[in-house]
Amino acid sequence: MASFGNLGLSAGRTERSARTQRDAQLAQSAYSRMLSQQRGERGMEMFGERTDKNTGALKAAYGQRGLRNSGLQQRAVNEFTTDAFREGRDIQEAADQGTMMADLSEQQAMAAYEQAVQEAEISKASGIAQLAQELLKYYPFMGS
Repeated sequence: MASFGNLGLSAGRTERSARTQRDAQLAQSAYSRMLSQQRGERGMEMFGERTDKNTGALKAAYGQRGLRNSGLQQRAVNEFTTDAFREGRDIQEAADQGTMMADLSEQQAMAAYEQAVQEAEISKASGIAQLAQELLKYYPFMGS
């Protein structure tokens, strides 16, 4: 004979467990996003300071050699600017990638939670259907 005692209770536990796991993963993702943003901001700040310092040093070096405003200085400044632009872009891309990874982690957490809830509901419905099938065996013995 079927047991009526735990009908639907495991579905509630499963959903609570999935919710707890989802919340933990969302919190971890939010923390990762914050760290990624901080690294990106700090990296861009350090990059800006370093670029300003190096630009001044580059111009001073050409000025000491008597090549101020020459074609050589302009070419060196152009190369330096191009390299600096690439480095800045790389720093920004790394920060963006960290944010995208946090977004993906959040989406996966939500999808896993939704799947766990659906599976719990299916399991609960299956248990109810099995119990109903068991009860149908006793239908002939019930008075009308």
